[in-house]
Amino acid sequence: MSDLIHRLLDVEREARAIIQRGEREASRIADEAREDARKLVEAARTEARQRAEQKLRRAREAAEQRRRDSIAAERERMAGGAAVDPEARRAAVDLIVNAVVGGGLADQ
Repeated sequence: MSDLIHRLLDVEREARAIIQRGEREASRIADEAREDARKLVEAARTEARQRAEQKLRRAREAAEQRRRDSIAAERERMAGGAAVDPEARRAAVDLIVNAVVGGGLADQ
């Protein structure tokens, strides 16, 4: 009977040891899973930040190109001068010539 009681106590100790090892292993696995999840979240954040920065950079470059194109078009328009109706130009030249040659605008 005493041997049976000792054997039962030994089995109970072994069972407790197995349970403790299992709990430690489960805790280790849970810790690894949390660390893996943390790394995945950080990698996703990094990727999202990089994509956002890339889109922002492209948008800024496109806006800068539009600005340069607009400035170039405006310079080209200004360099060409304003389109003046030939009849209005002729009338303005005549007015100036008459004013200079004819002695002023009072005669007009």
